[in-house]
Amino acid sequence: MKNRSMVNEECIYFKRGTEIIRTEYSKICYVQVKEYMVQIVMDEGEIISQWQSLKEFQLKLPDYFVKISRSKVVNWDKVVSIDKKSRNVKLIDGSEHQISFRKLQEIGRLI
Repeated sequence: MKNRSMVNEECIYFKRGTEIIRTEYSKICYVQVKEYMVQIVMDEGEIISQWQSLKEFQLKLPDYFVKISRSKVVNWDKVVSIDKKSRNVKLIDGSEHQISFRKLQEIGRLI
């Protein structure tokens, strides 16, 4: 079963078998790689999985999605707080994610 995605300015469409899923960028909380699959985690907790690299998927995302580590990209609009000492970012859904040392410096420029 092939998964494909199409993009427009406000939303992205995922093809999963015969089903097409429309998702607005604003509803995506974060994107992570898990077991060689890109997982798109939505505000409501729904997870959509795609067979593609994170780098390839990140090219489809707007600029307000920021890579915080090798395996994770977060929607900057969903960030509630950043703890520089512990290198954690907390999102609006309550999840916390580790920021890599290298990415912490880049994120510091965004603030």
